[in-house]
Amino acid sequence: LNKCPKWAAIFGPLNHRIFDALKEHIVNTFCELTVKSDKTSRGRSAISDAGLERIVSRIAHRGQVHSPIRNPNVKGCHSAEAKLYRLILQNMHSEEKADWFVTWFDDPNYHKLYAHRSTAEAQAFMSALQSHFDWPASRIIDMGCGKGRHAEALAGLVLDDSSSGSGSKSGARHEVLGVDLSPASIESASFRTRKLSAANGLQFKVGDMRDFSSPEPFDIALSLFTSFGYFDEPSDNAQVVSNFSRLLHPGGMLVLDFLNVAPAKRELIASERIEREGTTYSISRRFSPDPAPGHFYKTIKWKGGEQTERVQALGLADLRGLLVDGGFDILHIFGDYNLNAFDAERSPRCLLVARLNS
Repeated sequence: LNKCPKWAAIFGPLNHRIFDALKEHIVNTFCELTVKSDKTSRGRSAISDAGLERIVSRIAHRGQVHSPIRNPNVKGCHSAEAKLYRLILQNMHSEEKADWFVTWFDDPNYHKLYAHRSTAEAQAFMSALQSHFDWPASRIIDMGCGKGRHAEALAGLVLDDSSSGSGSKSGARHEVLGVDLSPASIESASFRTRKLSAANGLQFKVGDMRDFSSPEPFDIALSLFTSFGYFDEPSDNAQVVSNFSRLLHPGGMLVLDFLNVAPAKRELIASERIEREGTTYSISRRFSPDPAPGHFYKTIKWKGGEQTERVQALGLADLRGLLVDGGFDILHIFGDYNLNAFDAERSPRCLLVARLNS
């Protein structure tokens, strides 16, 4: 790498500390995944120089670039380029002592375990929000979008006359951007929705909700399906809310969907076993009141691996306080995806809708 001007230029965007720490890992992984074209490597292709440029650009800019890592055509497989990118990024996060969810949300076992997420539920929820608030065609950011089921549902809505203000049902749609920390999720979302994205302006980017930025502000921001509250530092919660205030227009709307603590504690399933695509996952759950405000823990074990998830037990008062301190006024509090009234003891969700102070 040091002696090849072309490769030196490709890896130029990486700062020296990161490059030195990862140089051996990059070379070894690249050599392992790159196979020359011969009779023994049929069906596999080498990583091109352009592929390396995409990888380094993504790493250097940490999700602020548009060029996607190439998605494989075979379901359940990943291209050598995508594999190399994920391995390097995971190594970087390890060097930087990143939060546990950085690598877990990008792990193949995470995606296998949670592959059952309901598209129909997402479509019904987005339709309910649109019907209730009668949003005009808007710029919307879905932060922590996962594989994009809510973003896709929003982008697929055709707005009625009163929402669009155009006097016509045809062609009026939201412009939606989905952002997630997991490159694998964004890769999957981009590939799965490529036809809709080309037609309706649906986009996906890798990014961290604590510091993601955009040159153009949004009308509406979403944080759905408990994509918030995983941080070790309580100050990170406030940082997320502060970032939402920077991303929104004055008067913009924030929809924050979180679990409801009381029924989540009462209905906690202590242990279970789940089969996913030939893998058995043994799952145990517990609640701990310390440190405040308490945490839900979920330990997942499978052959050759283990991961513990944890999410803060943020109640309505906690969430309300974060939003008000961040410059938002609370407009509505719903208790489920049908937008029924919130009941602290019975509602499955704690769904806050707030408006950024002008």
